[in-house]
Amino acid sequence: MNIQLDRTSTTPIYLQISNNIRDMILAGTLAAGTRLPPERKLAEQLQVNRSTVLNAYRELKANNLADSHIGQGTSVIEGKLDGAFKQEGMADENTPIPSMPWEQIFSESSLRSQDTTVRDLLRLSGNSGMILFAAGVTVPGIDSLDALQRIQTEVLRQYGHTAVQHIPSEGFYPLRESICTLMHERGICANAEDTVVLSGSQQGLDLAARIFLDPGDVVLVEEPSFFSAFHIFRAAGARVIGVPTDRDGMRTDILAGLLERYKPKLIYTIPDFQNPAGFVMSLERRKNLLSLAYKHQTVILEDDPYGRLRYEGNSLPPLKALDKFGHVVYLSTFSKLLFPGFRVGWLTAPQAVIHRFVLLKQMADLHTSSLPQLIFDRFIREGLLEKHLVIANGENCRRRDTMLEALHSAEIEGLNWNTPEGGLYLWCRIPGNILQARLLTRSVENGVSFVPGNTFFPGTPSGNYIRLNFTYPAPEQIVEGVKRLSGAWEDVLKEQKRYTAVSKSELGPIV
Repeated sequence: MNIQLDRTSTTPIYLQISNNIRDMILAGTLAAGTRLPPERKLAEQLQVNRSTVLNAYRELKANNLADSHIGQGTSVIEGKLDGAFKQEGMADENTPIPSMPWEQIFSESSLRSQDTTVRDLLRLSGNSGMILFAAGVTVPGIDSLDALQRIQTEVLRQYGHTAVQHIPSEGFYPLRESICTLMHERGICANAEDTVVLSGSQQGLDLAARIFLDPGDVVLVEEPSFFSAFHIFRAAGARVIGVPTDRDGMRTDILAGLLERYKPKLIYTIPDFQNPAGFVMSLERRKNLLSLAYKHQTVILEDDPYGRLRYEGNSLPPLKALDKFGHVVYLSTFSKLLFPGFRVGWLTAPQAVIHRFVLLKQMADLHTSSLPQLIFDRFIREGLLEKHLVIANGENCRRRDTMLEALHSAEIEGLNWNTPEGGLYLWCRIPGNILQARLLTRSVENGVSFVPGNTFFPGTPSGNYIRLNFTYPAPEQIVEGVKRLSGAWEDVLKEQKRYTAVSKSELGPIV
């Protein structure tokens, strides 16, 4: 059997073996019923481990191309291929066609995107009885639908069919001007030509990964940080390395050594009300981070979805506002502020970078949906966004305080948390002996969800944490949710005490 292996390829050897055999089967070189070489013999022939051949055969069986029986070895499946195709390649309607070997067809980048956290959390949100401490949005139902209806009517009257036609990939120019007004309020000097409207800031992460990253490149991220960013960077083939944080943000003293060692392409950071830890990077750390980026010629990808969600304390300038040499690519979004389902965000960067983003966005989705852009522009120009934020931030603060009070009252043994000045989340440390997966299972059974802290670490977690959202549930749901969480906590503690007692008992002989 002639199997060609490329040991320099990134494709695993077992997949190369199964792909070679699959091609021979589909080409008719290996007829139905043909016995494949024994695993040990083929392993010796190819100079690989027997387990590698075993995995290759498992792939063939999973794709309905081979089968094995005790004492008979592995064979091409009878009747699956013989006569399957006529002389001109047409299938006989009564002859079964082999199932598509999808796992062999998927790209390597898609296979690196296996995490289902977001999908699973969205699925939980459909359960009407579930109290969602796992949500990642601000207060629902507070958006002004009356104003939305009025503005939509006015926009359609003013622009007519233009409101639902294609617009430039960069975005609706008046909206880009309005966005620049918002950025000027935070100290960012940008103009409409330096700004691109995105389908949510997460699209900006995806486009940035495509623009900057090649397989094998390194990205440095805060540890912990936004898990979707990890998945996007890894899908691009990058290596993601965490930088420890404390209450002042990314540890720039440690970052300096990592920059020397790894020469990363990107540094990804959420300086304001960071997801999930809720910290605000200190002004000194911001200046140090920029200085290090200049020294090492590294791009900073600043993600700022929460900067306007401040409930107390004084604001600090974004990194982009402090950037004197154009090293910062700045992302933000309306999704955490108003109408999250519209999926409108933006990016500002130097012109050379903007040009690349526009080219890739054209290929990705041509442009962000037209009508929501026109609506957001009107909301900003009429001052409705600022009025909305005053109301929303007041309610967000009230719900934060409700959760803090409920947690204090519950007196959950060993649970500690931060008190963020803004944002959406409490970052809670739990004892090391509490298993996150077990606690989540019990909590969901009790009707309350949260996000396990391990999800937010690119590598081995530096502690045991959970993330609680305080803005999505109503105040009465927050109180009830904390009670349910407390009940799940007690159940898990009892279970683990029983397990510890059993594990300390004397084991009998094992045969």
